[in-house]
Amino acid sequence: MSRSRRSSPSRLRTLRPTAACGFEALEQKLTLNAVPTGGLIEPATTDLLKDQKDPVVAKATSTNAAINGDFVVVWEHEFDSPNSFTDTDIFGRVYDANGVPKTSTDFAIADSIREEQDPRVSMAADGSFVVVWEEENVNGDFDVMYRRFNADGVAIDPEGVRVHGEDELEQADPDVAMFSNGAFVVVWSTDTGESTDVQFRRFSANATPLDTNPIDLADTTDDEYAPRVAATKSTTVANYRFTATWTRNDAGIQRDIYRDLRRFSDGTSITGHGGIIVTDDQDIRDLNQDRSSVAMDATGRAVITWSQITTAGNNDIFYKRFDQDGDPLDPNLRRVVDDSTSRNTDEHEVSMANQGQFIVVIEISSGANGTVDTRYRLFDFDLPDQPGRTTALLDPTFLPSLTLPPGSQREPANQDNPAVAMNGTGEFTIVWDDTFVTAQRQDIIARNYRNNVETVGMYEPSTALFFLRNSNTTGVADISFRFGPGFADQSPDKWIPIEGDFDGDGISTVGLYDPARALFYLRNSNTGPTAVADKVVNFGLPGWFPIVGDWDGDGVQTIGAFAPALGRFFLRNTNTSGVADVTFLLGALRLEDNQAVVGDWDGDGIETVGVFDPRIGTGTTSRFELTNDANPQSGTATTFRRVSMAPVNGRGLSGDFDRDGKDSIGIYDPATSLFYLVDDLPTSDVQPPVVTATFLYGIVASPAWLPIMGDWDGPGADPLLAAETPLASMPGTPTLSTAQAQALIGSAVGTWLAAGLDPTAAARLSAVAVSVRNLGGGQLGLVEDGAIVLDDDGAGHGWFLDSTPGEDEEFSWLDGARAALSDAAAADRYDLLTVLNHELGHILGLDDEPAQGPTSDLMAELLGLGVRRTPGSAEVDRLFGAG
Repeated sequence: MSRSRRSSPSRLRTLRPTAACGFEALEQKLTLNAVPTGGLIEPATTDLLKDQKDPVVAKATSTNAAINGDFVVVWEHEFDSPNSFTDTDIFGRVYDANGVPKTSTDFAIADSIREEQDPRVSMAADGSFVVVWEEENVNGDFDVMYRRFNADGVAIDPEGVRVHGEDELEQADPDVAMFSNGAFVVVWSTDTGESTDVQFRRFSANATPLDTNPIDLADTTDDEYAPRVAATKSTTVANYRFTATWTRNDAGIQRDIYRDLRRFSDGTSITGHGGIIVTDDQDIRDLNQDRSSVAMDATGRAVITWSQITTAGNNDIFYKRFDQDGDPLDPNLRRVVDDSTSRNTDEHEVSMANQGQFIVVIEISSGANGTVDTRYRLFDFDLPDQPGRTTALLDPTFLPSLTLPPGSQREPANQDNPAVAMNGTGEFTIVWDDTFVTAQRQDIIARNYRNNVETVGMYEPSTALFFLRNSNTTGVADISFRFGPGFADQSPDKWIPIEGDFDGDGISTVGLYDPARALFYLRNSNTGPTAVADKVVNFGLPGWFPIVGDWDGDGVQTIGAFAPALGRFFLRNTNTSGVADVTFLLGALRLEDNQAVVGDWDGDGIETVGVFDPRIGTGTTSRFELTNDANPQSGTATTFRRVSMAPVNGRGLSGDFDRDGKDSIGIYDPATSLFYLVDDLPTSDVQPPVVTATFLYGIVASPAWLPIMGDWDGPGADPLLAAETPLASMPGTPTLSTAQAQALIGSAVGTWLAAGLDPTAAARLSAVAVSVRNLGGGQLGLVEDGAIVLDDDGAGHGWFLDSTPGEDEEFSWLDGARAALSDAAAADRYDLLTVLNHELGHILGLDDEPAQGPTSDLMAELLGLGVRRTPGSAEVDRLFGAG
C-alpha cells in the first residue's frame, strides 16, 4: 500500500526530508524513494598500494527490470608501467542494481605505457557503456579516445579509438553522453594554436561517425574549455537532444559559463550557438564562474550547475533550470548550498531522473579538521518559482564513510572529487575518492541507492496470524507471527490489518485496526512468535476504513480513515490521537462497499489516496478512482485516473511492485486466493491496465483471509539466524546482559584487526553500542541505526560467553570449521563472539552470504550451535572489493 522512505536499520540512514531553511511545509514535499542497497563499495582491487582517484559513474535507465539501475564505476589509477616509468591508467568495474559486482574484479579500460587520464563514462538502456579519456601520444601531446563495452564489461572495441582526426595539438577535457539506443556524442577542448575551442562529434549506435570532422561548439578568440554534455533520457530517437556547457575566459579577464542545446539528428543548435548562463546584474557577472555540470530528463529539460566565487571570497555551487527549448526558467541563479561563508564548495556534479527530480553532489570543506566531505542534495524540478526562496532542499546530511553509533564523529579523511549518476526512476549511485582506508593513498568509494519493492502478506483473523512474503511469487511465508485477538466468526467488526513505516526506519511493519472502537494498534517490528502493540491510537469513528500513508513527505507513514458512506478522507500527520490535519471528499458513488487505497501515484514522494469500488459497471469489472491531490483547498479532490479491471468482489491493493519509484494498483480475489498486480498505471481512463503478475498466495478459497502489501525486509541485510529450531527457553538458560555483551566488543574488534582491518576503522568499531532484547523468530543478532542488537537468550539455547576469547581452547578444527569440544561449555550454546564479529561485518558494509554448511564463512546467514567463526583475510578483501 505505502512505501518506506529511509534505509534499513542495518544500513546507513539516508534521504531524510527536513524542514531546512525554514521553508513552508508545502515546499518540503519531494523525496525520492531510493535507499542504500548495502554498505560502502570499493571498486578498486588492483595494486592497492597506488592511488586511485577522479572516479566517474554511469547508471542504466531501462524498461528491462533486470538491467535498470545497473552501473559502472570508472577511475584514474596510478600504475607502474612495464618500462618502469610511473604513469596513470583508466580502470573500471561493473555492478548490478543492488551493487553486486558483475565483473569479478576491476579491469583496464586503457593501460598503455603512456599516460591516460581524465575519464568520463555514459551508459545506454541495455547496460552497454562508452568511456572517453585523454591519452598521451608519441609527440607528448594528448588525444581524446573512446572505447565501448557491453553490459558485462567486455570490450566491444579492441582498444581505444581516437575521437578526432590526427592532430599535433593538444586535445583535452573530454566528456560523453550516450542515448538509450547506444548512440553517443563526445565533447572536448582543442588547442588551435591561438586559443582553446570546444568541439563535439556524434556517433551512431555502432560507433560510425556522423560528422566528417569535429564541429565547433564555441569558436571565438577567447579560450573555451572544460566542456560537459548531457543527453535526453528519451527512448524516442526523434527526441534525442543534447546540452553542452563549457567555461569561457572572456577577454582573458572574466570566466563565465556558456551552454548550447542541439539536436542529435543533425547536430544543429536550438539555442543559437551558445549563450551565457549568468545574465544577472553586472556585480554578479564580475564574479568568476567555472567547472560546469549538466543533466537532462526524458523530456529534454535541463539543469546546469557551476562553481562561482561569492562576494565573500569563497566558492559556492549554483544552478539554473532550462525548459525543452533551452529557455531559462530561473530569472536569477539559485544556490545549491551555502552553509558558511568560510567553507568552500568546489567539485560537484548533477544528475537527473526522467520526471525532473535531480541530485547534486558537492565537495565541501568541513572546516575544523581541515578535510573535505562529499555531500548530496535532492531537488524537484517542478516546484514553483518563489522569489526569495530556493527549491526545497531535501537531505542536507553528509555522506559518512561508515555507519557510526549515535554521537560519533566521522573520521578525519578526505572525500574528494564526487560524481553521481541517477537513472530515470530516481535510483542513484555516488562515487568519490577517499583517504579513509589509509591516509597515505586515495581509494575509490561508492554508495548505491535503490528503490524499494512492496510484496504480499496475509492476515488470518481467526488465529490472528500474519504471513509475510518477501517476493511477489507463490510460496511459503518468509515471516510469520501472531498479533491480535483472533476472531472465529465472520463478524463485520473484526479487526482489519494495516501496514506502514511507522517509525521511519525503512521497513514496513504491521498493525491492526479495531473498527468497533476506532483504535489503531501499531507495531514497529515484524517479530514474534507473539507480538504486542508498540502504540495504540484512537482516531476516527467506529465503522470507518483505516488507511496509512506519508501524507506530508516527512518519511514517516501515519494514520488516516475513510468514511465510505460519505466518500470523505480524514488524514493525520502524526501517529497520535487528535483531529484530522487534512479532510476532503473523493468519489461520487458513496457506496458502503467502497474501499480506500493509498499510493504515490506520480512518484513525487507524497502519498495520496484512491477509492476502489468492487461493484462497478456490468458486474465483470471493478474500478479504481485515484487522486494526486494531497490537500485540496476546495475540499474535494480531483480524480486524475479511473481504472477498470477484473475481477469483481475482490480487495483493492496498491504498492510499488516493480521498483520504479511509483505506486500502482492490484486486486486480490478471495474466491481463488490469486493476486493480480499492475506495474504501471494506464495513461488514460479508457486504456485497460496490463496485469504483470498473477500468482497464488495463501489458502485457496479462503475469503476470511485479508491481504496487505509492504516492504517487509527493507533494503539491508537480514539478521543472523539460529540454525537450530528456536526454543521457548531451555531450563536454567541465563539471559544476556548488556554489560556482558559490551565486554566482548573489544575482543571482537581485535579479531578484525588481526585479519588486516585498518586500525582507524577498528578504533571506530570499538565504540559501537550493544543492546539486548528478545528478538524472537530464531534471530540471534542484527544491526539497527549503527548499533548491535542481540537476542536475550540465544534463541532459547543460551549464549557461550568466552572468558578467554583469544585462546579458542574450547574449540577444535573439524571439516574446515571450529566446532566446540563435546565436553566444553560452548557445545550446546551459540557463540557470542561469533555473532558480534558477524554484526561488526555488517557495520563495515558486508552483506550476508548463503550458508554452506560447517565451512561457511563469518557472514553466513545461519549459525550452528557450538560453532566459532572469526573474520579472516577473505572478509577484509571482500570489504574493500578484492574478494
